[in-house]
Amino acid sequence: MGGAHSVIIRSADRGVTWSVALLTSANLNAIAFLDNGNGWAVGEQEILHSSDGGTSWNSQRSNVETDGVGEYLDVAFADSTHGVVVGDEFATPGTFNGPAFILVTSDGGAHWQRASLNGTPSALGNSAFTSVCFTDDASVGIAVGFGVSGNVVFLTADHGATWTDITTRLPIADTNHVACSGTRDLAVTAGSNTTAVLFRSSDGGVTWTDLSSHLPAGVRELHDVSFVDPATGWAPAFQGETTAVVVHTADRGASWTTEVLPMPAGATLVTSEAVGFATTNDGLVVGSTTQQDGSVVAVAYVTTNGGASWATAPLPAEVTALVSVAIR
Repeated sequence: MGGAHSVIIRSADRGVTWSVALLTSANLNAIAFLDNGNGWAVGEQEILHSSDGGTSWNSQRSNVETDGVGEYLDVAFADSTHGVVVGDEFATPGTFNGPAFILVTSDGGAHWQRASLNGTPSALGNSAFTSVCFTDDASVGIAVGFGVSGNVVFLTADHGATWTDITTRLPIADTNHVACSGTRDLAVTAGSNTTAVLFRSSDGGVTWTDLSSHLPAGVRELHDVSFVDPATGWAPAFQGETTAVVVHTADRGASWTTEVLPMPAGATLVTSEAVGFATTNDGLVVGSTTQQDGSVVAVAYVTTNGGASWATAPLPAEVTALVSVAIR
């Protein structure tokens, strides 16, 4: 997805070749697939659903039963009926000035309504939920984000119907992305242009371990994180000022290897925004490149060997930046 308008592109060969599935005026932010058929894409006042693997899309925006809801920043489904959308009810489009909210559906998106948030609602007044996921347990999910007072982290144990504030369990400034795997394993990334932060939980968010010191030296700005199982995960990042890399763990984050993403011809900088893996071997990293003339061009990297090497995939001309990826 990317560009002045948003475009959803689709690949039937796990990222080797791509075609345009949808071009829309909606500003899309995230995409997720529950299975090979059902997927959702969300953005500014828009929820799109596909039941045919991303070939065609239909809007569920009119199914939202709450007025005034603004920017949808991420989406996740626990099963075919239970799903959540997180975001920020902006006063000015394009700004994150809250309050943060969570929408929930129990019928596959036929109806969306506000979820109950237990804890400190006042802390959500100037905040946004930016990332959400469910474990394989399906009922357990986590939503993370940021606000003027730091990070916000909420946990659910009932498919997203109700949420509890667990922000104090993660003593970090901001939370960027979250990944779920197994029945109780969670990973949260954070950081800035000088640091990278990673926390893991193996008990559904009750206790957390800071694994930031285990990351490779010089790694900063973990842009996303993806785990295919509790042990095996990847995160795109920067190493130093301009080197785009993917860091990989096979032991729950105790140790990491680093792979440098190739620089496309004519590019001066690669920004890797999102990562997704279908198996321990097959994965994608998407983002954008800055060219020598200052223009921005979308980029997608494909691996079939668990990230040991990456190849650049050709993309449709309509795409100028990619911000989210889903792979099955």
